[in-house]
Amino acid sequence: MNLINLKQNIEYLKLKYEFIDYETYKQLMNLIVIIASIFFSTICYISSSNIEYTIYLFVFLIIIGYAIFYYYPIMLKKQFIGKIEKDLPFFLIDLDMKLSIGQEFISSLKELSKEYDFLGTIFTKIIDNYEKGISLQKSSREYSKLFDSQDFKRALTQIMNIYDSGKCFKERGPLFELSEEIVNIQTTHTKLYSNKLVMVSLLFIGITAILPSLLLVFVNIGSFILDLGITGNQLLLIFILVFPAIDIIIIFVILNMMPAFLR
Repeated sequence: MNLINLKQNIEYLKLKYEFIDYETYKQLMNLIVIIASIFFSTICYISSSNIEYTIYLFVFLIIIGYAIFYYYPIMLKKQFIGKIEKDLPFFLIDLDMKLSIGQEFISSLKELSKEYDFLGTIFTKIIDNYEKGISLQKSSREYSKLFDSQDFKRALTQIMNIYDSGKCFKERGPLFELSEEIVNIQTTHTKLYSNKLVMVSLLFIGITAILPSLLLVFVNIGSFILDLGITGNQLLLIFILVFPAIDIIIIFVILNMMPAFLR
């Protein structure tokens, strides 16, 4: 449901484009999709003079265009989660080290927020909310809900537990232990992804190179033996629309399979 809930997913766009809101994005989406579909369909009709293929292309472009615009916020979310999870173990180690030498909690977070990219931006926003009177716990819960990452949620929970308890520790503290656990989990996910990627890559190669060649052979032989009714224009349509569409779907599958911290 999150994939089709554009109004909810627009929050991820605001993290990158602060001026974007739901209505602006929706109007921009409709304008670009319709103009692009009409433009390329017109070119198709001028070159082929075939209204049937032009309609097919127009519908295809409309579907692909809206799919891209709906998927883009989800893609941003995955990128943001990837940036968070990639830096999270190092952030926890640095925070653990600063707290272990007795440095104040908020000042430690402020210093580390300047050293890290997107993860630092999130903690900067949390600290800004804290300075505006919003509790760290409440602000942390909001961002843990926004980014569906178990590692990030666990890290925020552990950080808030340390803040609430005010415990002091020396050498390796709980944040250091959590960072090691996160690294081990990420290593396991990387190995699992590598195994899956081998099979999906073979499928991609087969559909990209082998299947089109087999189709050409089948059409050439079948036109003599089976009396196939596939015209040259239909064959061209299959090669410029069907196979690329399948390849795009496989690429999306590969991207969705990829662990966020590898993006």
